[in-house]
Amino acid sequence: MMSEIYRLRIRLEPRSEISPREELPSRNFYPASPFISGKKVRGAFLTAIRRTMTPHTEAKRIPLSEHSKSKFQKEAVEGFLKASPALPRSESDTPREVPHAPFTFLSCKACEGEKKHLQLYDATGDLLKRGDLSQSTFCDKHKKPYFRKGYSGPVCLSSRKPLQTPEINTRPAVAIDGVTGSATSGGLFFMQTTTHHTPLITEIAVASGELVDMIRDLKKSRALLQLGAGRARGWGIVEIDDIEFVQSHSEFVKEKEASLQKVIEIYGGFVLIATSGIASVVLENDRFISRPYVLEVEGFNLEKSYGRVNSYTGWSMLTNLQKPMITGAKEGSIFFYRVPDISEVDFSKLLALELQGIGDRILTSSQMNQVVFWEGEH
Repeated sequence: MMSEIYRLRIRLEPRSEISPREELPSRNFYPASPFISGKKVRGAFLTAIRRTMTPHTEAKRIPLSEHSKSKFQKEAVEGFLKASPALPRSESDTPREVPHAPFTFLSCKACEGEKKHLQLYDATGDLLKRGDLSQSTFCDKHKKPYFRKGYSGPVCLSSRKPLQTPEINTRPAVAIDGVTGSATSGGLFFMQTTTHHTPLITEIAVASGELVDMIRDLKKSRALLQLGAGRARGWGIVEIDDIEFVQSHSEFVKEKEASLQKVIEIYGGFVLIATSGIASVVLENDRFISRPYVLEVEGFNLEKSYGRVNSYTGWSMLTNLQKPMITGAKEGSIFFYRVPDISEVDFSKLLALELQGIGDRILTSSQMNQVVFWEGEH
């Protein structure tokens, strides 16, 4: 099964403003996230694939009870394992874009104005060796400890360079009364949109060669994907510009195994960096509760974590109700798993976690519990 997983790196070209909403509205204000989540990217690709597999007129005739048995559900939905957030492309030779810098990435407060030349320091090794970040050397120019601060924002892990952030705009709108067709009294509201001036990059993982061919066909046909809210207004339109590479699971393992093995040899374990919320659901006192960690990964136990906690929810399109609130570790959190004996490590199964996610399948299918491996200090 592992040999059937494929990793694709895809370049998307924005054709309009995008309104990616990751939070519920605050009164009459709909905020936009500065990045497009993997959940929205996956949904946009699946919508485009469904149009090629099942015409819209036929899809509307399928009873809800039959959806789980359909070819689209079995082959496309279940086979589309992961989509990373769509982020501005890094110019690094070995780009690894993440939406939130790890909490162990430090910046210098005195250098904040120099965004293009901002030096970020990866203090993950300091955390593992010393247990804290207080002795980290973080800036060549400014030596005073109070200049050090954590860096938040999208970065390239390999080059430790910040990614370009989008321009955020606020658009006014008026709610329309469905009965009278006129403006609703007190119906003024505001929506934020983002304008991306550079191509976006996303990495997806699929479980069959047939899905790879479908995505290639979307690229050949110059298919347009729609991301985020406001699609009826013409927002959220992106074009599949290029597929930079298609990599099999065995090729992915060959590329990453040496760096992961070196990390385990030096630190006695491996580090996972959260690229989405991380949680596990457990039964306690006859009720389900969420925890902001996954205690065990491929038989290796969690020894240390570093980050913050956040609450995650959403809105169900099927029931039109708010989904249950989940307490999870925030994006950028660090998790260290101890490896007692490196000879016991199955690197093929372990590295598959970066393509499939960790923990409960119901959470990974919602694009939570997504991680990347820390590959050591560059």
